[in-house]
Amino acid sequence: MRSKGFRFLALASCVVLVSVVCIAAAYAEQADMAARRILYDCQKKAAEYTYNLDKAGDQELFDKHVAECIAASKAPSASTVQLQSVSGSTPICTDADMAWCSSCWMTPNNDWCCKKKDKGQVLPGCGSSSNNPTCNYTLCSNGCDGACKKPGKNYYGATNIKITNQTDDDVTFMFVTGAVTKPGELGACTDNEKIISYQWVAQNTDWCKNPQAGKEKNAGWCTGTVKKNSSVELKRTGNDAEKCLTGAIHLWPEKASCPSPNGFTQGEFTLNPTNTSTEAVNISLVNGVSYALSINLPGEAWTIQNQTKSVKVIGPNEAISGDNNKPGIYPPGCTDCIQLVGELPCKNVPNRKCQSTRQCHVQRGGITGGTVEFVIEKKF
Repeated sequence: MRSKGFRFLALASCVVLVSVVCIAAAYAEQADMAARRILYDCQKKAAEYTYNLDKAGDQELFDKHVAECIAASKAPSASTVQLQSVSGSTPICTDADMAWCSSCWMTPNNDWCCKKKDKGQVLPGCGSSSNNPTCNYTLCSNGCDGACKKPGKNYYGATNIKITNQTDDDVTFMFVTGAVTKPGELGACTDNEKIISYQWVAQNTDWCKNPQAGKEKNAGWCTGTVKKNSSVELKRTGNDAEKCLTGAIHLWPEKASCPSPNGFTQGEFTLNPTNTSTEAVNISLVNGVSYALSINLPGEAWTIQNQTKSVKVIGPNEAISGDNNKPGIYPPGCTDCIQLVGELPCKNVPNRKCQSTRQCHVQRGGITGGTVEFVIEKKF
């Protein structure tokens, strides 16, 4: 009997041992699956993040964002409390917050941001309350106290345009409006009813004349003149304040893609977008240089693409042979900021040294309002 009991106990021990091994294996498999899921989710977020910043090919930024995401997912949670940043008790992000939080709003579904960064933190912690129902902001220094919520669409009103001529001669320019984004394409202005057209500009200003239609819906232009040492403005109120304003200012008196001798300077803008949360401006020398142009920006929230350093002024650009490797400027012939893609747009505008990093766009996310001033400084 003793022998049989021993064998029974031994058998039972084997069963227990096998069970423990199986359970351990199951837990290990679950942990591995969880780790792989975290990696997958973080890679997906990093891919979306870098794509929205127009830096999809930047492996270093992608890897950094993945690492920060994984670290955040493994960090011990702060005491869990019900999310208050969406219910109203946590403040709306201010213009000063936005210099840090701007990159959060490159992903449209994000609605909160950690405005207090931890030591060594490179990018803000941000996300969507619908996917994160509790205040476990592991990248926030003080939990909910370090969070602010995204302003509503156009919460701070219309972003308007001013064109200032600092030269001693009148300057005639073309004011161009962009087309409505086609279905299925990426773009900032997708609503036919919520976009400023070239006709609207001509009808609602006293300086833009002779409106002409382009080939695509909403695209077109009109001609304006800004007197020496004076300014003209484009202001929007009421329902027009919420409409997308996208296009360019061509510093050339007539429609011409590549005028002699060196083409023309243009200032580009996308303001109050309807399909993203990001405004963007730049100086483009892709079609050449006619004037030195600078852009004065309202508020503190404008940054260079994926950076968090506030930008107040873009430019001025230099002449065709000058050093135009500055934030917010597309150098001559550099169709993709860091390189020439395709053929030169203008044969009379040689491809100069392009930017070493993607810094051609200056943008702000989540906040609108104020006046973007394009300043014509001198003629080349």
